[in-house]
Amino acid sequence: MFISLKYSGLYQEVSYQNAMIPELKIYYDKLQNQRHHTILHWLTSLLSAHSIRRVLKYTNEFVLPGDLNHIALRKWFMFHQIQQLQEKHNGLNVVFLGSGLDPLTHYLADAHQNNLVFELDSKPVIEIKQSAGFSFDRIRISHTISDLLKDYSTYSISTFPTVFVTEGFWDYSTKDQIFSMIRQLTERLYSEAYLLTTYFNFPEMNPYHAGTIKKSTASVGEKIKNPLSLNQFTDLLCTHGFEKSIHLSPEKLKNQLLSWDLGDDLIDEFHLLGFRKKKDG
Repeated sequence: MFISLKYSGLYQEVSYQNAMIPELKIYYDKLQNQRHHTILHWLTSLLSAHSIRRVLKYTNEFVLPGDLNHIALRKWFMFHQIQQLQEKHNGLNVVFLGSGLDPLTHYLADAHQNNLVFELDSKPVIEIKQSAGFSFDRIRISHTISDLLKDYSTYSISTFPTVFVTEGFWDYSTKDQIFSMIRQLTERLYSEAYLLTTYFNFPEMNPYHAGTIKKSTASVGEKIKNPLSLNQFTDLLCTHGFEKSIHLSPEKLKNQLLSWDLGDDLIDEFHLLGFRKKKDG
């Protein structure tokens, strides 16, 4: 939830305008205007005040330099990678694992009549989106992994590729959960597949950055569990038929930030990756 809140606040920052996605602004505006969820409404109201937003931005960057830049990068990456695949294939099965308040699911359902979107998330998150006026008519919602996999097996369109969007998903999964999830996903694939993901390489991360991320997530009731290094995660996907097709390393991401005139502050060992699995047979 807080990633999407921070991103919505960046739309109001002049310095970030080169990095923002214009197509998604109307969806983030909906989130800011919702009234049902009292805490969320209070937080978005704070972000609309320039002086308060400035203090929050300074505090955020003081505690974890490069955090806001990493948020801008991950949203930009997911949006443009999916857009390219949509243009190439004229339709997609898009499976979001824990999208939170990110409205990209709704944009994709609205943007192309051939897209079929699956979303895994908790009931409270879905209720917040509904209260903000988001329609789920063309999005299949699941609250458990088993229901998601059942829905995907039943309704996915085999003539279109499948894109798994796992933004932040693996951070909160144990080694066994990661192994099990990748196995279950690949067992149900009937078409060409792509997996787009963020990845914090915690085993090789600066201890201060790793500790700060873990403490900040713990403060909102979540826990970082992933013990796998980036190489171990990549090898696991390769054993299930996925090939790495794109890897934006910290160095490449810093160059992207510089092209947006945002400097080169970035959380240590933050990576953006895309994998591809060819259709069996």
